Amino acid sequence: MKKWKQIGVIAVAAVMAFAMCACGAKDFDAQGYVKAALDANYHGEYEEYAKFRNIDVDKAEAEVADTYASVFAETAIGGTDEEEKQFQDDMMKCYALTKYEVGEATKTDDGNYTVTVTYEPATALADFSTGMQGYLEENMDSVTQDNYASYVLQYLEQCITDNTFGEKATMDITVQLDKDAKEYTIPDEQVQALESAMLGI
Repeated sequence: MKKWKQIGVIAVAAVMAFAMCACGAKDFDAQGYVKAALDANYHGEYEEYAKFRNIDVDKAEAEVADTYASVFAETAIGGTDEEEKQFQDDMMKCYALTKYEVGEATKTDDGNYTVTVTYEPATALADFSTGMQGYLEENMDSVTQDNYASYVLQYLEQCITDNTFGEKATMDITVQLDKDAKEYTIPDEQVQALESAMLGI
C-alpha cells in the first residue's frame, strides 16, 4: 500500500509570494491591498486585487490560476485525470475555508506599513494532511494501487465536511515599499507564516 506524504504549505504561499505586489502610490491603501490579495488568492474575488495590480480582472484570475496549476502539478495523487481535477478542486475548497479580517494599516517611520490580520484557523487541510495515512491503514484491506486516489478523495472530502475553526488569533503583516521598483510587497516568509496559521499546518 502506498504511504501518504503529508501536505504542507503547497499552493497559496507560492501564489501569494509571486502575486502580492502593487504599484507604489503617495497614499497607499495597505489595508485594502492585503485584503484584496487574500481575497483573490483564497476566495476567488479578483476585482479589487486587479485594481491594485493595474491589470484587468481576467488577467488577475488567470495569474492566480496559472500559479495554482503549476504547484498542483507537483502534488498529483496518482489518479485518473478526473480524479486529479477533483483533488485540485477539493484543495481549493480547503483554501476557501480560510476566515480572516484585515485590520487598519499603521504607517511606520521607514515608509512601510503594518497590517494586523485576525484569523480563525480552519482544520480541514491539517486534518487531511496528518490523518490520511491512518485512514489508509484503517482501510488497508480494501485499498489497492488502482483505487488509492479514490480513498484520498474520500478522506479529503470528509475533512472538508467536518471542518471546524480554532480560536481567533492575530498576525502582523509588513507591507514594504521597494522605492526603486515603486512597488509594495509582503515578505515571502510572512506570507507563508500567515497561510500556515490560517490553515493550521
